[in-house]
Amino acid sequence: MRIPGYDREKGRQHNLATIIELSRVLERGKWLTHDWRRYWGLCLCFDALIGNTDRHQENWGLIWSEEGPTARFTPYFDNGTSLGHELLPEKMQLSSDIRK
Repeated sequence: MRIPGYDREKGRQHNLATIIELSRVLERGKWLTHDWRRYWGLCLCFDALIGNTDRHQENWGLIWSEEGPTARFTPYFDNGTSLGHELLPEKMQLSSDIRK
């Protein structure tokens, strides 16, 4: 599936609607080996739970089978901006000062 005018560098048209559209196309073609709704639901819940803010177009993918035209979504990867990764001691101090 190609998105006309897609900007790979900025990912402007990469959004949940595009992911859903792609997933539905794969489902209709009977290419997916699992439930994409469950996959994305768990992915988004997991990202929210760990505070991941980096689920862009290059942080998920499909694994295609060598035995036929079937695929599955990859395990979740590149969760590098989660669990307070960018909370530097200076920012933590500023946050506690704001709450006072």
